[in-house]
Amino acid sequence: MPEGRPAIPAALQRALLEETGHRCAIPTCGATEALEFAHIEPWATVQEHSFENLIVLCANDHYRFDRGVITRISMQNYKANLALLHGRYSDVERRVLQMFLLNADVHKLDDAPMMTVAGGLRFLFYALVKDGVVDLHPVTGISMNGIPSHDVLVLTAKGAKIVDRMRDAELIGDA
Repeated sequence: MPEGRPAIPAALQRALLEETGHRCAIPTCGATEALEFAHIEPWATVQEHSFENLIVLCANDHYRFDRGVITRISMQNYKANLALLHGRYSDVERRVLQMFLLNADVHKLDDAPMMTVAGGLRFLFYALVKDGVVDLHPVTGISMNGIPSHDVLVLTAKGAKIVDRMRDAELIGDA
């Protein structure tokens, strides 16, 4: 901590960590180790610790941000997208978007990215389906008491646009 600069209050640190799910805020990173708090506008300029101007980064991305490899505009967009994603989507839904972003466990259905999820959990994806980000396709065949054994989430064109904007540090609000 630079001399004369007060520590970030514990309650503010906790709120920032909760905002990112205790992960690096860079969508393609998501590291959970060596997390640090970065001022989007430099401390030297603002001379305050505010929720709106702080973001959680891993040590590597904080280093890259401080050296200009990650731009301030990108960091402002990451922060704005966090607010939108956390205000609209559940933790499970944000993780689904992250899986599509990282292409983890993602396959293709008619050229559209898709992933298989356990059946009977449709309520977990309600906002993504309602917003047209994913389509939910029940799988016919094996079911128990009318509940399919699994469902398929297919990323829509709108969803693909959101994922691309997340990856490219662009605002997703108008996607």
